[in-house]
Parts: sequence; C-alpha cells; structure tokens
Amino acid sequence: MTPPTIEVVTPDQAQILADLHAGSIDPPWNREAFASLLGQPGVLGLLARGDGGPAGFILLRQAADEAEILTLAVGPAKRRCGIGKILLSEAISRLSGLGVQRLFLEVADDNAAALALYRQAGFSQVGRRPDYYRRAGQGAANALVLEKRL
Repeated sequence: MTPPTIEVVTPDQAQILADLHAGSIDPPWNREAFASLLGQPGVLGLLARGDGGPAGFILLRQAADEAEILTLAVGPAKRRCGIGKILLSEAISRLSGLGVQRLFLEVADDNAAALALYRQAGFSQVGRRPDYYRRAGQGAANALVLEKRL
C-alpha cells in the first residue's frame, strides 16, 4: 500500500467525513454536524487519502495550549494498515507546532484497537466516565479520558 497523503479538511468535505464515520462509529455524526464543527474556530480536520480514495480522518479542537481529539475514524477496508497511527502522528506534530502542550481524548473502554493505538502513542488514562457511550441495541460503554503531554 502506498502511504496516504494527508490534507486539511474543509467544511465542503463534510460528507466524506460523515461517510467514513458511519462505517466506524455508532451512532455516527451526519454531514451537518461535521460542517458545523469544521466551521468553528480552533477546529482542525485531517483527511488521509490512500489507494482508492478517502481512508480515514481525525478531527481536533484546540483551545489555548490544550487540544482534544473529537473523533478519529478509519474506513473498514483500510483498518490495520497504519492509517490511524499516521493521522495521530500528523495531528500531534501539527498541534505541537501550534504550541499545544496537552492533548485529550475519550475512548470507549471496550475499544481495544483504539486503546492500543493511543497507548502506543504515549497517552495515559486521567479519568473515566461511566455509561458515556450509548449504542443502538447494546448497553452503554464507559469512556476513558486519556491525555498526552506534547
């Protein structure tokens, strides 16, 4: 596989993000939600394009010297290919260049693949939110709050 190219997402690409999100996250966010977020100050979206088109994205929000990962999604056909790691690395590099010192995220405690990615990148748990994620037809999942100092 050819390494993906990374581009900054614009609000007019919101449908691409919604489509990737729908194949990855339950419940997914719609085009309007992504367009609204991408139009806000401090929000940055990075899109990975690989063989065959959009492969994944990461959406971040910065406030002063802190930032949070709002969501990260990789299309089902591109999983286990390093796309998430590349997106996370690029996001950390860009945020560091903007003076961000701490990066936060929330992840479901049963999402083993995401937890492995974040732990490998140096994130550590700083909190827990019980029953945070509501899933259709399933019970709620706890959220772990993770932090990385940049």
